Amino acid sequence: MDQTVANAAAAHPVRPHPERHSELPGDELAALTPAGRMVMTTDGTVTAILAHAVGERIVLGGTEQHLLAVAAPAAGHLRLPVGAPVELRTVQLVGERTGTRYVRAETVVSTAALPPAFREDLARGAETIGRLLRAHRLETYREVVDVQVAEAEGTCRRTYTVSAGGVPVLLITEHFEATCRFLPVGLPAQARRGAARAATGPA
Repeated sequence: MDQTVANAAAAHPVRPHPERHSELPGDELAALTPAGRMVMTTDGTVTAILAHAVGERIVLGGTEQHLLAVAAPAAGHLRLPVGAPVELRTVQLVGERTGTRYVRAETVVSTAALPPAFREDLARGAETIGRLLRAHRLETYREVVDVQVAEAEGTCRRTYTVSAGGVPVLLITEHFEATCRFLPVGLPAQARRGAARAATGPA
């Protein structure tokens, strides 16, 4: 374990938490396509799954980063005091071939809890967080804390934490555009839910 992560783990011991309801499709998730439900509930990196869903490699289409003081509820998710310094990173995830925007992702970064080398690569803004985590071989755990589906707009979003060494280091909110096609086209909402339940089988 990296010494920075180890020190953070000692300062912020792991606290037990209840199991999250997002592991099983609820009414909102049932409206999504199978690919949409997989992306919204996965505890792995989303870029590889999204690439298969849309048929092209996912790359960064723009990055903005700035420092700020963390506010609630982000502070609670990252186990930081309100007002602690963090970095906000906003990126656009687009298709490498078509340039289509699929996701806008906002990440609150607990910079003090991350290894210096990872922080430097993150600051360059040249790669997705999932690929950076793999490149630096950080052992991480993702926990989905919120899922929202806007059926009328054909969009959805999820928020999750990424922990390293038992310490939350990232709070990520991913906004999935209608271009992801995670909601079946041409079906009313109730019919979409019925089709999704039929595809997953009886409870």
